[in-house]
Amino acid sequence: MVTIKAGDKILATNASYAKTFFQRLRGYMFRRIRAGSGLIFVLNKKSILHSSIHMLFVFGKLDVLWLDKQKRVITIRRNMRPFIDRGQSQKPAKYIVELPTGIESKIKENMTLKFEN
Repeated sequence: MVTIKAGDKILATNASYAKTFFQRLRGYMFRRIRAGSGLIFVLNKKSILHSSIHMLFVFGKLDVLWLDKQKRVITIRRNMRPFIDRGQSQKPAKYIVELPTGIESKIKENMTLKFEN
């Protein structure tokens, strides 16, 4: 499991990577979203197009962060609604981080995240 941090703030203690096409496609679909959990999508290349996400078959709200290759936050979408919302970064992203809703006060654009095993 992976811990996601922004400075001294812990965003998730039980995160996992989604590296393969299937893992990225599935994301949180048909899965329970637990406190302290998170998904880190590692994209094959930095892109706007390949960084789009959907909330179909996701059964809870999510806060989603798009990061550049230095793991700096470039786009934030808060409270993404199940089955309805979709989104993408406004700039090319290398990582997408999905977290349970509630991190809004902890994260701002241009903050750098750390992934610790």
